[in-house]
Amino acid sequence: DVCRPFGTCTASLLVVNVRNSLSVLEESQKTFKLLVSDVITQTSDIICKNKGTLDLFLGDRVFASFGATRSLVGHCGSCVEAACSIIAASDSMLGGYRGVTEDE
Repeated sequence: DVCRPFGTCTASLLVVNVRNSLSVLEESQKTFKLLVSDVITQTSDIICKNKGTLDLFLGDRVFASFGATRSLVGHCGSCVEAACSIIAASDSMLGGYRGVTEDE
């Protein structure tokens, strides 16, 4: 059930980069940090719900795998479902952060 180091397994990889997050950063570093924190929290929940494994957080990016650390039948479908859910969640969250300034 567990993919062994240096063994062979079939897996799907997901890289999430928050769209237009740099426009939020240009307006406010504090707001950018809040946005990234919220997106990472929600993204993590979605990935875990779809039986994925969080591999790395890097800036406003999240890297995840499906079927790499343990066998997962239908890993590709789980990865795509997670990606679609993440897109919907991040688009709605990003809208709430646009136009927020340091003073607010």
